[in-house]
Amino acid sequence: MKIANIYYLGVFLLGISILLKFFQNIDIQILYLFNYLFVSDSLLSIVTEMGNSFFIISFLVPLFSYLSFAIKKLNYVAPSTLIIPGALFGLIIQAIKNVLNFPRPGGIEGIDINFLNPVYQSLSYPSGHAASILFFGIWWSRLAMGNKFHLIRYLIFCLISLIAFSRVIVGAHWLSDVIASYAFTLLYIEIIHKQKVINFLNKNNYLNIASALVIVTALYSVFNFEVFDHI
Repeated sequence: MKIANIYYLGVFLLGISILLKFFQNIDIQILYLFNYLFVSDSLLSIVTEMGNSFFIISFLVPLFSYLSFAIKKLNYVAPSTLIIPGALFGLIIQAIKNVLNFPRPGGIEGIDINFLNPVYQSLSYPSGHAASILFFGIWWSRLAMGNKFHLIRYLIFCLISLIAFSRVIVGAHWLSDVIASYAFTLLYIEIIHKQKVINFLNKNNYLNIASALVIVTALYSVFNFEVFDHI
Protein backbone atom coordinates (compact mmCIF):
# COMPACT_ATOMS: atom_id res chain seq x y z
CA MET A 1 0.00 0.00 0.00
CA LYS A 2 1.33 3.45 -0.90
CA ILE A 3 2.41 5.78 1.89
CA ALA A 4 -0.30 8.34 1.09
CA ASN A 5 -2.95 5.62 1.19
CA ILE A 6 -1.74 4.42 4.60
CA TYR A 7 -1.93 7.97 5.94
CA TYR A 8 -5.47 8.26 4.61
CA LEU A 9 -6.38 4.91 6.17
CA GLY A 10 -4.95 6.02 9.51
CA VAL A 11 -6.87 9.29 9.43
CA PHE A 12 -10.05 7.45 8.35
CA LEU A 13 -9.78 4.96 11.22
CA LEU A 14 -9.10 7.78 13.65
CA GLY A 15 -12.23 9.52 12.41
CA ILE A 16 -14.30 6.35 12.86
CA SER A 17 -13.03 5.91 16.42
CA ILE A 18 -13.89 9.51 17.32
CA LEU A 19 -17.32 9.16 15.70
CA LEU A 20 -18.05 6.10 17.83
CA LYS A 21 -17.25 8.14 20.94
CA PHE A 22 -20.03 10.55 19.97
CA PHE A 23 -22.45 7.66 19.38
CA GLN A 24 -21.70 5.59 22.46
CA ASN A 25 -24.84 3.47 22.11
CA ILE A 26 -23.30 1.92 18.98
CA ASP A 27 -20.06 1.24 20.86
CA ILE A 28 -22.07 -0.38 23.66
CA GLN A 29 -24.01 -2.66 21.28
CA ILE A 30 -20.76 -3.71 19.58
CA LEU A 31 -19.29 -4.43 23.03
CA TYR A 32 -22.19 -6.78 23.79
CA LEU A 33 -21.70 -8.57 20.47
CA PHE A 34 -17.98 -9.09 21.11
CA ASN A 35 -18.67 -10.27 24.64
CA TYR A 36 -20.56 -13.29 23.26
CA LEU A 37 -17.07 -14.58 22.37
CA PHE A 38 -16.09 -14.62 26.05
CA VAL A 39 -15.62 -18.39 26.19
CA SER A 40 -12.89 -18.94 28.77
CA ASP A 41 -11.27 -16.80 31.45
CA SER A 42 -7.98 -18.69 31.31
CA LEU A 43 -7.72 -18.72 27.50
CA LEU A 44 -8.63 -15.06 27.09
CA SER A 45 -6.25 -14.09 29.90
CA ILE A 46 -3.35 -15.55 27.94
CA VAL A 47 -4.46 -14.09 24.61
CA THR A 48 -5.12 -10.56 25.85
CA GLU A 49 -1.91 -10.38 27.92
CA MET A 50 0.15 -11.07 24.81
CA GLY A 51 -0.41 -7.37 24.20
CA ASN A 52 1.21 -6.50 27.52
CA SER A 53 4.40 -4.50 26.95
CA PHE A 54 6.35 -6.61 29.46
CA PHE A 55 5.49 -9.77 27.54
CA ILE A 56 6.35 -8.17 24.22
CA ILE A 57 9.71 -6.80 25.37
CA SER A 58 10.67 -9.93 27.31
CA PHE A 59 9.76 -12.54 24.72
CA LEU A 60 8.57 -11.21 21.37
CA VAL A 61 11.32 -8.64 20.78
CA PRO A 62 14.16 -11.17 21.31
CA LEU A 63 12.27 -13.72 19.20
CA PHE A 64 11.62 -11.29 16.36
CA SER A 65 15.20 -10.06 16.36
CA TYR A 66 16.61 -13.60 16.42
CA LEU A 67 14.37 -14.76 13.58
CA SER A 68 15.43 -11.82 11.43
CA PHE A 69 19.08 -12.72 12.15
CA ALA A 70 18.79 -16.50 11.70
CA ILE A 71 16.62 -16.52 8.56
CA LYS A 72 18.82 -15.17 5.79
CA LYS A 73 15.91 -14.19 3.57
CA LEU A 74 14.81 -11.66 6.17
CA ASN A 75 16.28 -8.23 6.82
CA TYR A 76 17.96 -8.07 10.22
CA VAL A 77 16.06 -6.02 12.81
CA ALA A 78 18.06 -5.20 15.94
CA PRO A 79 16.29 -5.13 19.33
CA SER A 80 16.93 -1.37 19.53
CA THR A 81 15.04 -0.84 16.27
CA LEU A 82 11.99 -2.30 17.99
CA ILE A 83 12.37 -1.09 21.57
CA ILE A 84 13.39 2.57 21.13
CA PRO A 85 10.54 3.62 18.79
CA GLY A 86 8.22 1.26 20.69
CA ALA A 87 8.99 3.01 23.98
CA LEU A 88 8.39 6.43 22.42
CA PHE A 89 5.10 5.21 20.95
CA GLY A 90 4.08 3.87 24.35
CA LEU A 91 4.70 7.26 25.94
CA ILE A 92 2.62 8.97 23.24
CA ILE A 93 -0.27 6.53 23.72
CA GLN A 94 -0.13 6.92 27.51
CA ALA A 95 -0.15 10.70 27.19
CA ILE A 96 -3.25 10.58 24.98
CA LYS A 97 -4.96 8.23 27.45
CA ASN A 98 -4.19 10.54 30.38
CA VAL A 99 -5.29 13.71 28.59
CA LEU A 100 -8.59 12.30 27.29
CA ASN A 101 -9.27 9.93 30.21
CA PHE A 102 -12.34 8.34 28.60
CA PRO A 103 -14.17 5.76 30.76
CA ARG A 104 -13.82 2.06 30.07
CA PRO A 105 -16.82 -0.28 29.88
CA GLY A 106 -16.25 -1.08 33.56
CA GLY A 107 -16.68 2.59 34.40
CA ILE A 108 -20.13 2.91 32.82
CA GLU A 109 -23.07 2.11 35.09
CA GLY A 110 -25.48 -0.49 33.73
CA ILE A 111 -23.04 -2.37 31.45
CA ASP A 112 -23.92 -6.02 32.04
CA ILE A 113 -21.25 -8.19 30.41
CA ASN A 114 -18.64 -10.75 31.39
CA PHE A 115 -15.53 -8.90 32.53
CA LEU A 116 -12.06 -10.31 32.92
CA ASN A 117 -10.82 -9.26 36.35
CA PRO A 118 -9.43 -6.88 37.42
CA VAL A 119 -11.89 -4.37 35.98
CA TYR A 120 -10.53 -0.89 35.22
CA GLN A 121 -12.75 2.16 34.88
CA SER A 122 -10.73 4.88 33.16
CA LEU A 123 -7.92 5.63 30.66
CA SER A 124 -9.75 3.83 27.89
CA TYR A 125 -8.76 5.60 24.66
CA PRO A 126 -6.78 4.28 22.88
CA SER A 127 -6.02 0.71 23.99
CA GLY A 128 -2.42 0.40 25.16
CA HIS A 129 -2.30 -3.39 24.79
CA ALA A 130 -3.70 -3.19 21.26
CA ALA A 131 -1.36 -0.37 20.26
CA SER A 132 1.67 -2.25 21.62
CA ILE A 133 1.08 -5.55 19.85
CA LEU A 134 0.02 -3.82 16.63
CA PHE A 135 3.10 -1.62 16.57
CA PHE A 136 5.65 -4.35 17.25
CA GLY A 137 3.97 -6.83 14.91
CA ILE A 138 3.46 -4.48 11.98
CA TRP A 139 6.78 -2.64 12.42
CA TRP A 140 8.85 -5.83 12.60
CA SER A 141 7.12 -7.59 9.70
CA ARG A 142 7.47 -4.48 7.57
CA LEU A 143 11.20 -4.10 8.29
CA ALA A 144 12.11 -7.78 8.24
CA MET A 145 10.04 -8.85 5.25
CA GLY A 146 9.73 -5.69 3.19
CA ASN A 147 7.41 -6.39 0.26
CA LYS A 148 8.01 -10.15 0.39
CA PHE A 149 6.30 -13.02 2.22
CA HIS A 150 2.82 -11.56 1.82
CA LEU A 151 1.06 -14.65 3.20
CA ILE A 152 3.18 -14.68 6.36
CA ARG A 153 2.67 -10.94 6.84
CA TYR A 154 -1.10 -11.37 6.56
CA LEU A 155 -0.95 -14.25 9.06
CA ILE A 156 0.99 -12.10 11.53
CA PHE A 157 -1.51 -9.28 11.02
CA CYS A 158 -4.40 -11.64 11.76
CA LEU A 159 -2.74 -12.95 14.93
CA ILE A 160 -1.95 -9.52 16.34
CA SER A 161 -5.45 -8.33 15.40
CA LEU A 162 -6.89 -11.24 17.40
CA ILE A 163 -4.90 -10.06 20.41
CA ALA A 164 -6.01 -6.46 19.84
CA PHE A 165 -9.71 -7.30 19.53
CA SER A 166 -9.54 -9.55 22.60
CA ARG A 167 -9.45 -6.29 24.57
CA VAL A 168 -13.06 -5.72 23.53
CA ILE A 169 -14.08 -9.33 24.16
CA VAL A 170 -12.88 -9.23 27.79
CA GLY A 171 -14.57 -5.87 28.43
CA ALA A 172 -11.33 -3.94 28.94
CA HIS A 173 -11.96 -1.57 26.03
CA TRP A 174 -14.50 -0.34 23.51
CA LEU A 175 -14.17 -1.09 19.82
CA SER A 176 -13.48 2.62 19.30
CA ASP A 177 -10.39 2.29 21.52
CA VAL A 178 -8.97 -0.56 19.44
CA ILE A 179 -9.74 1.19 16.15
CA ALA A 180 -7.88 4.23 17.50
CA SER A 181 -4.91 1.97 18.28
CA TYR A 182 -4.85 0.85 14.64
CA ALA A 183 -5.00 4.48 13.51
CA PHE A 184 -2.21 5.74 15.75
CA THR A 185 -0.04 2.72 14.92
CA LEU A 186 -0.32 3.22 11.17
CA LEU A 187 0.30 6.96 11.38
CA TYR A 188 3.26 6.57 13.74
CA ILE A 189 4.93 3.87 11.64
CA GLU A 190 4.62 6.00 8.52
CA ILE A 191 6.22 8.93 10.33
CA ILE A 192 9.25 6.97 11.60
CA HIS A 193 9.70 4.70 8.57
CA LYS A 194 12.72 6.55 7.23
CA GLN A 195 15.87 4.72 6.13
CA LYS A 196 18.13 7.06 8.10
CA VAL A 197 16.15 6.37 11.26
CA ILE A 198 16.22 2.61 10.68
CA ASN A 199 19.97 2.57 10.00
CA PHE A 200 20.67 4.64 13.10
CA LEU A 201 18.61 2.36 15.34
CA ASN A 202 19.93 -0.85 13.78
CA LYS A 203 23.62 0.01 13.97
CA ASN A 204 23.99 2.08 17.12
CA ASN A 205 25.85 -0.08 19.65
CA TYR A 206 24.90 2.11 22.60
CA LEU A 207 21.21 1.77 21.79
CA ASN A 208 21.60 -1.99 21.36
CA ILE A 209 23.24 -2.26 24.79
CA ALA A 210 20.52 -0.11 26.33
CA SER A 211 17.85 -2.25 24.64
CA ALA A 212 19.47 -5.43 25.99
CA LEU A 213 19.29 -3.95 29.49
CA VAL A 214 15.61 -3.11 28.94
CA ILE A 215 14.93 -6.72 27.91
CA VAL A 216 16.75 -8.09 30.97
CA THR A 217 14.84 -5.69 33.24
CA ALA A 218 11.53 -6.68 31.67
CA LEU A 219 12.35 -10.38 32.09
CA TYR A 220 13.26 -9.81 35.73
CA SER A 221 9.98 -7.97 36.26
CA VAL A 222 7.96 -10.77 34.64
CA PHE A 223 9.34 -13.36 37.04
CA ASN A 224 9.55 -11.23 40.18
CA PHE A 225 6.66 -8.75 40.06
CA GLU A 226 2.97 -8.82 39.14
CA VAL A 227 3.27 -7.10 35.78
CA PHE A 228 0.30 -8.79 34.11
CA ASP A 229 -3.23 -7.57 34.66
CA HIS A 230 -4.99 -10.90 34.25
CA ILE A 231 -2.50 -13.80 34.66
